[in-house]
Amino acid sequence: MIKSIQQFEESGIKKLEKIIESFMKNPKDMASFVYGIRDEVIALGLDLIKVECYH
Repeated sequence: MIKSIQQFEESGIKKLEKIIESFMKNPKDMASFVYGIRDEVIALGLDLIKVECYH
């Protein structure tokens, strides 16, 4: 699980920062912001489940 969290810290947070930056440039595009955040959180959750199921 620690590896998944570290991976999220290295790549997932950068992706979240890009999503937030994009939203700040175009705040009317709320849907892209919400879906982008959702997708990253779901990806983290799936990685955590995968690690727990296979270890």
